[in-house]
Amino acid sequence: MGPSADRRSGANGETFRYYSRLPYGREMYVARIGGDGKLKALEQRLTEENFHKVQPGVSRSDQMRELLGPPYEIMQFPRMGREIWIYPWRGLTSDRLLLLQFSTDGVVRELYTIEDPVGVGRDGDS
Repeated sequence: MGPSADRRSGANGETFRYYSRLPYGREMYVARIGGDGKLKALEQRLTEENFHKVQPGVSRSDQMRELLGPPYEIMQFPRMGREIWIYPWRGLTSDRLLLLQFSTDGVVRELYTIEDPVGVGRDGDS
């Protein structure tokens, strides 16, 4: 799968390695490797099921990084005290963007999924 985009330690000696296919692959895989060095699972993280786990006002940036992997892009809005993480993903009928808005304390304040204007009308991708 090539070099990992991120690597994190988990419970019981597990290691999580994130493999990005962003932006146009619109996938983020995590390889969960047990303390014994064996692959336990390979999971696609950019799913609606995972998006429903995000709780505005509760979820923190470190939790989101573990759940979804590194974002494709981070936009800073210093005068608003906000940071937005962008994840391109593939919806059932169109290319989409997941936008997570964080306050300066690292808490998710808002979550949006919108149609990706760049993906609209691309031959064979929509």
